[in-house]
Amino acid sequence: MISTTSSSLASSLNATSSSSKRLSGLVSGLDTDTLVKQLTSGTQSKIDKQGQLKQIALWRQQSYREATKALQEFQSKYFSSATSSSSILNASFFNSTSINNSSSFLNVSGSASAAKNMVVTGISQLAQQAGFSSKYRVSNDIISGAVQEVWSPSNVAGNNITVNYDGKDYEIDLAGDFTFPESTDPDESPEELNKRLVTSVTDALNSKITKTDGLAGNVIFDVTSDGKVTLTKTGSATADIKITSGSDSLLKGLGLAKDTSGSTVINGGDTNTDSFFKNTLTSGSTLDVTIDGNAYTLSIPADTAISSDITLGTKSVQTVLEEAIRSNSDLKDKLKVTVGTDGAVSFTKADGTTDGLSITGGSQNLLQGLGLKQGDGSITTSGTYSREKLVSSYLGDSLSGSTLTVSLDGVDKYITFKESEKADYSTPADLATYIQKALTASYGKVTSGKDVNGNDITGQDKFQVKFENGQLSFSTPVPTSVIAIESSDASGVLGKNGALGIYAGETNRINTNKSLEDVQENLNSTTPLAASSDGTYGITINDKTFTFKNTDTIDTILKTINNDSQANVTISYSNINNTFSVTAKNGGSGSRVDIANVDGGNLATVLFGTVPQKDGNGNYIENASAYSLQKPQDAKMTISFDGNAANAIEITRTENKFTLDGVDFELLSKTDTTVSSSTPIKFSVNNKTDDLYTKIKGFVDDYNAIIKLANDKVSERKDTDETYDPLTDAQREEMSESEITNWETKAKKGLLQGDSILNNLSLDLRASMTDQVASMKTALYEIGIATKANDYSANGQLTIDEDKLKAALNNDPDKVAALFTSEDGIAYRMQDVINKNIKTTGGDGILIAKAGLENSTKVDNSTLTQAVTDYNTKIKELKTLLATQQEQYYAKFTRMEQYLSNMNSQAALFQTNTSS
Repeated sequence: MISTTSSSLASSLNATSSSSKRLSGLVSGLDTDTLVKQLTSGTQSKIDKQGQLKQIALWRQQSYREATKALQEFQSKYFSSATSSSSILNASFFNSTSINNSSSFLNVSGSASAAKNMVVTGISQLAQQAGFSSKYRVSNDIISGAVQEVWSPSNVAGNNITVNYDGKDYEIDLAGDFTFPESTDPDESPEELNKRLVTSVTDALNSKITKTDGLAGNVIFDVTSDGKVTLTKTGSATADIKITSGSDSLLKGLGLAKDTSGSTVINGGDTNTDSFFKNTLTSGSTLDVTIDGNAYTLSIPADTAISSDITLGTKSVQTVLEEAIRSNSDLKDKLKVTVGTDGAVSFTKADGTTDGLSITGGSQNLLQGLGLKQGDGSITTSGTYSREKLVSSYLGDSLSGSTLTVSLDGVDKYITFKESEKADYSTPADLATYIQKALTASYGKVTSGKDVNGNDITGQDKFQVKFENGQLSFSTPVPTSVIAIESSDASGVLGKNGALGIYAGETNRINTNKSLEDVQENLNSTTPLAASSDGTYGITINDKTFTFKNTDTIDTILKTINNDSQANVTISYSNINNTFSVTAKNGGSGSRVDIANVDGGNLATVLFGTVPQKDGNGNYIENASAYSLQKPQDAKMTISFDGNAANAIEITRTENKFTLDGVDFELLSKTDTTVSSSTPIKFSVNNKTDDLYTKIKGFVDDYNAIIKLANDKVSERKDTDETYDPLTDAQREEMSESEITNWETKAKKGLLQGDSILNNLSLDLRASMTDQVASMKTALYEIGIATKANDYSANGQLTIDEDKLKAALNNDPDKVAALFTSEDGIAYRMQDVINKNIKTTGGDGILIAKAGLENSTKVDNSTLTQAVTDYNTKIKELKTLLATQQEQYYAKFTRMEQYLSNMNSQAALFQTNTSS
């Protein structure tokens, strides 16, 4: 019989069931969680099994990677480069003697046996390559950007259109700093405005077309009298034209569409110049409102979208303002706004009156866009809506609250545009004054010095700011000082379309990463850049002519010339002096730096000002005001090769570094009176057998360590016959940290027992070291390096007979070197084995293909990584299945609990009725 006390319990369970999908066994008394766990144990076991297999794969991968890391470190230490003296591939690794040189006039290295018979009686001249350092300042020494009090952010700057002509696509893009021209007609009609904007875009596109090979002269954009755009073919009669693709805002604004083609002309539809402009409010737009003596701030959410449609636009503005009022708890019952279909804007108090209401300030885009700010500077509570002004950017608002980082000769200072001082920098002229005041306070004035023209600059500001002809400019009167506009902590301040119109990182020097097209505004104004007759920019250096496009950067020009063997020069730019210099790479007295402009262009003049010319005898003409000249000459040294100074002869070389009979010379300076035929420079020999023995022993020890690592893993067995599988999560929860560590140590043992990869690695390394070098018919054991006799546990490790090896190094060092460095020598054989296992180019090595590399940026397609990925996929699928099964069982138990609960309720009711 069911007890009556179940009544309250039943109602409790019913309440629970309404708020939870699962019911524990409160009524049945069953341990539901345990039962579900038991019922789904089969699936959980499969998850555990896959997890264990995954862990074994990860352990095996880790173990392989230990071998890979050991090989990489060995390779880096001994096989870094065949030309490095620290590489065992290089015979100089085995030098057992060194040259002792105490002279400060030259450095020597190489064959000590040859050097000990040499004496130097004098160095009369150092080699010098032809060259010059220009004194022409390449840049205009200023940083400048176009600054306006108000501007309309463009949606199309940097956008592109792809035109297909005669079956080939050409991408035409607008410049990233593209801006629309301002109107000069105050009575400009909407139709005239539309045509002006569209024409400015098509003109910019046509300008790009004229500079695009294959498209220039073949197509042209035009604007018809009714303001519509056409793309007309002007080239081959048989070619077709097509607009393949393009940026949506640009195509929409021009009334063009993708995949539109024609045989002669493509006619556009109605233009929509609203898409040319930003359609969102400036971030952080606010209005300052005073109601009955209380001040409030009405804030508009950042980047609020404003419809580009005028009719919808007025309604959208009212909606935006109403939402902003409702979201402001202080204003929602005090302020009201209406925007009529004619664009009339009116703010009132909640009761519809304006007594005690005033707009005291706010963001210029709201004040101007809602027509609240009057021509005399006063602010009213009503006005006429202007979408263009509403989505425009204003100088003061864009700068307010931001911090600008500037630099003078590497010293950073910070200019903060305080909100409370916005009126002091809201116009370009005021902005220049504001920044100048901050810079003078930070950097001070010049204490003494002269400018580039030799004029005294004492007392002038070190960092100067001006606003002239629409440009905000930064400069310094100190010729060697470098100024920079480093960064801003707010968006919309820097960048060509930012408030200051200056890129972050701009300096008063040439930015070599800029293209010829972009750098023109920064060039010395005395020499504007001019192209050759074919539109390219050419320069001839040592009879080699180079041509560049206006899209090529200064850096590209320098690298192209500097990497050309025929030009044989190095051009470099001095950031401090703002000048270029040119030096021949080699040639000594025969070197030259003959530079000229090409076909009417002036690239050479722009870079160097005046370049050196030659007189009738082929000698360079001095011009101290234009450049510093470096005349070419050879190095001259007097040396004897038999130790007798009387037999010294003069050696002439075009470089200060050269080799004589295996001895490498580097001349540092001309000798003085301390060096002569009676007091020559002599060289003695230092014996380094012990040092070389230590180097070879280190190599053998490191080799042994790799052999031991591979052999230990291959021969490692588990401690007992008992199986130690990786622990499951449930097993870990029941064990201490020390128990887990002990268990996993045993589980990891023997994972690579008998592994063929590591076994073959060991065998290959042993063969590379111990097999006979066929070309010499000798092997390592002959110089005292051999496997340990009768020690099978060493399994290929080597031992060194110190006396025998040192004797070989003293008596026949060349044989020791050849044993390793000949084409079939030990070092090259070993390098092949290493590459076979750990190379990552031209196909992965065996170890890499098996286990991949740790922390590699390369996509890991190794066998074990793929296995781990497969295990993860299976585990994920099984966990999904487990969750489904658990929900199904819980649902069944819940229904059972609800059924029992209902039975309890009915029994209780029946018992109550019987009692009454």
